[in-house]
Amino acid sequence: MTPNEMSLRWDGNRAAGAVARPWTAVEKHKLKGLIEQGLSASKIARTLRRPLSSITVMAIGLGLPLK
Repeated sequence: MTPNEMSLRWDGNRAAGAVARPWTAVEKHKLKGLIEQGLSASKIARTLRRPLSSITVMAIGLGLPLK
């Protein structure tokens, strides 16, 4: 196995060495709007193309309740 292959080895939730993508102001605004529409967390995750855990953490950080 080459060093590059080792760095891309699956590590449970994502490939080892993968960096979390920072949230933009536009994505936070969309998240707030989707939550206000009453969408479930899983539908929001698919819409924003982010992991469910990322949606949950950001919503809690923004003080927004999820369904």
